[in-house]
Amino acid sequence: MKKARKVYHAKPTAQFNQKKVHVYGAELDKIAREYDGELSPKIVVEEARQKNSPLHECFEWNDAKASESWRRQQARCLINHIEVEIIYKDEPKRMRAFTSIVFDLENDEKERRYIDTEVVMQSKSLREKAVNQAFKDFMILRTKHKELSELVQIFNAIDNAQKELFHEDVPVHASA
Repeated sequence: MKKARKVYHAKPTAQFNQKKVHVYGAELDKIAREYDGELSPKIVVEEARQKNSPLHECFEWNDAKASESWRRQQARCLINHIEVEIIYKDEPKRMRAFTSIVFDLENDEKERRYIDTEVVMQSKSLREKAVNQAFKDFMILRTKHKELSELVQIFNAIDNAQKELFHEDVPVHASA
């Protein structure tokens, strides 16, 4: 069986050295494999802290200029702006390299983790979390853009998809 090959690409809005996107993507993939397919900004910052890490140059290490929280934000940006092109049997498919999933923790706390998109697509529970998060994101966009009547058809299509997937009625938020 032929092994899939990954080619990483930067999104147009990426704020890092686009010539090194493959190096960054491969390193993030390597780190994710070391942590059971999951990434978090904290893990990426810790791994990038080593001066010989390919990701080291993506972060501001001068504490007079930056703090740990800023480096974690930089890690989120890095993770969110990496795409991967999976080439299997000479058929390329381009997608986000990592999918953001929110997990419920003890004490009603939540934690966002980034998981290899291929892993998410192959796991029923992770895929379900991703779909639920997508619908939450759609609702946020609907709230943000509710005054745009031009989007009513899109909002209605989302409602119909949600009804079909979850077999439940959803509130109608379409504006006129």
